[in-house]
Amino acid sequence: MNWKFGGGYVRGEYTYTLTSMADYRPWPPIQKTGGSCVVWYHVWCSSYEIYGAGFSTWDHGQQTLLPSIKGCLGLGVTRWSLDYIKPPTKEGYEWKARFNTPVWVRARCFKNNKVVQGAGGFTNGCGGNDCRVMGWVCALWLV
Repeated sequence: MNWKFGGGYVRGEYTYTLTSMADYRPWPPIQKTGGSCVVWYHVWCSSYEIYGAGFSTWDHGQQTLLPSIKGCLGLGVTRWSLDYIKPPTKEGYEWKARFNTPVWVRARCFKNNKVVQGAGGFTNGCGGNDCRVMGWVCALWLV
């Protein structure tokens, strides 16, 4: 999980000290990645909320989560934001990403964990109502 806690090193008369800038990491340290994902269908788009812990914690998702999303669905990610949660939630989630996509991409990219695993994490799939509203259209489109 590559946790940094700081420390010290003494060499002769000099003492070198490293101090972690983040004092809000969950304790005890998490041992595996985790997260949750939910999507809401709107006629013009689908809006997502993904929470994560142990992955995409250093780059605001710009080099991990966002490229994984774009790699699965192509263009169409709008209203992107990733905010760090200080202190982490009771589940240990360290950040929350919000964004919109075209409708009916949940099963192809999010429910099967393809996007989150591509960013180095894991959720139990993405729940929500993206394909429930017009399930027969999703079933035809996914074939």
